[in-house]
Amino acid sequence: MGLFNLFRKRPVFQDEFFGALKFFSNKNTNGFFSGTIHFPPVKKEIELLIRAEIDGPTEKHREFYHQFQQNYLMYIEKAQQLIEEEFRNWKEDFAIVDFNTEFSLIHLEIPNPEVRPLTWDISFSSIHDLNHYFTISFAGEEATSIVIDG
Repeated sequence: MGLFNLFRKRPVFQDEFFGALKFFSNKNTNGFFSGTIHFPPVKKEIELLIRAEIDGPTEKHREFYHQFQQNYLMYIEKAQQLIEEEFRNWKEDFAIVDFNTEFSLIHLEIPNPEVRPLTWDISFSSIHDLNHYFTISFAGEEATSIVIDG
């Protein structure tokens, strides 16, 4: 992929559920789609990264999204534990009082359902540090790690 390919306009794929998506791939990674979707539990649009072949997301991708939406509070509890542990490296007595006020979901990665274990992540912005994003990685339903980017 040449430098100028980075700036080319990507064709838009219209998915029946996820809406308008752009496909990305290169020789080093499997393909993925990028887009946004209104996420009812947080009442706002979030970014999506969907690991899928060029044919587009499948019903299993949609099932993953619905399962995530239905179990969002469970995933938040698991994310909160990792975030508090990491924050305590800087501020000893740090505790999240109201996760939904203090953190805002901005990104969901939907994994390729054919690859096991299912590894995926979610990212948040926070009122505690406006210059950083908090990404929680999961393997299946278990939160495995946190990365703070900024």
